[in-house]
Amino acid sequence: MIQESVILQKTILAVLVYIALVKIVPRVITEDTGFFIIDDIVKLLRNQKDSLVSGALITALVAFTSEELLTRHLKSVIKAV
Repeated sequence: MIQESVILQKTILAVLVYIALVKIVPRVITEDTGFFIIDDIVKLLRNQKDSLVSGALITALVAFTSEELLTRHLKSVIKAV
């Protein structure tokens, strides 16, 4: 039970970080920086404002699944040793 709550906490934190990035970064970086990758990320975050819920759900799914797989994989590695 404790393991599931830790995974859920990490998932919620990932969603909150995603929402904060979508809300804050486009307001802070308003002009092109000259670095293609940074400008591309800012454009992506600007476009995500319109679909914040779906982006948050995808972020939650990725965070939860990766944490769950990592936890299961580590358990099998520890048992093998």
